[in-house]
Amino acid sequence: MRFAVLITILSIQSISFGQNLAESEELMNEQLALVGEAETGDERVSANTVFRNLLLATFDSTGVFDYPFDGVPKLAAITSPDGKFRLFNWHRPMPDGTHQYEAILLFPDGEGYAELTDASELSAAETAGEITPANWYGALYYDIIPVSKKKQDYYVLLGWDATSEITTRKVMDALHFTDDSSPVLGKPVFETEDGFVHRRVFEYAADVSMTVKYVHPFDAIVFDKLEPLQPGLKGQHQFYGPGTGLSGYTVSKDGRLSLTETMDMSRPKEVESEARFNFPERPDYDRVRGKKNPLTGE
Repeated sequence: MRFAVLITILSIQSISFGQNLAESEELMNEQLALVGEAETGDERVSANTVFRNLLLATFDSTGVFDYPFDGVPKLAAITSPDGKFRLFNWHRPMPDGTHQYEAILLFPDGEGYAELTDASELSAAETAGEITPANWYGALYYDIIPVSKKKQDYYVLLGWDATSEITTRKVMDALHFTDDSSPVLGKPVFETEDGFVHRRVFEYAADVSMTVKYVHPFDAIVFDKLEPLQPGLKGQHQFYGPGTGLSGYTVSKDGRLSLTETMDMSRPKEVESEARFNFPERPDYDRVRGKKNPLTGE
């Protein structure tokens, strides 16, 4: 073990002295595999520390902000659409069934980075207020949606959390930056029936899937309505799953997120005939629609 640690330290030093990013990816991929597969918790924690240091060492490399990191498939590397920051995010499962998460925000042009520390739980987090990087709840984010309107500037993060063996969570949060560029999570912009909350948290059965995604044609964050398997199971989230309807958020005039309880996800109407376009774009037929759908003949 000591020999392996020595090799890793030398590898990190070699990155600092100009090892290319492709070679760095190989070392990072090896360590991230151990983070999820090593036999003991201590080994996974040690591998995670090595991986984190390897990643941080790459930040001194030219072009790292735009480098895809495709060679490390278990590392999420998402750039905000406006290019203001890049989010590196990964999952650290433990042998006892618990889950930890790591996240680092990298800023362009040598402006530094900020680390988020997984130190709290998602329970009752919708009204928990603002969260600093040192008190992050932990999640694996998969999308960044910028909002800039009426002096409201923030980024909606969509994430996933493997809560336990019986439930999973999806989370929407609002990331913004203070005047000194410090990241803060939890802006009260999400409308609910009870007013505006700092984030949305959806908990449901671990053996089902819930959709939470940004849908471009509608400029909306669309998500499944969760329902209990039976009315008597209300509040027991291990029995919740997607129902038949969809809800969604759109940006309101004041820059906050307005809730539509039931989203109409049918295609927009054609201007002249007001017929619904319920078929995909195709270049090989006339778009003028009569009474029949040109794809189905019905």
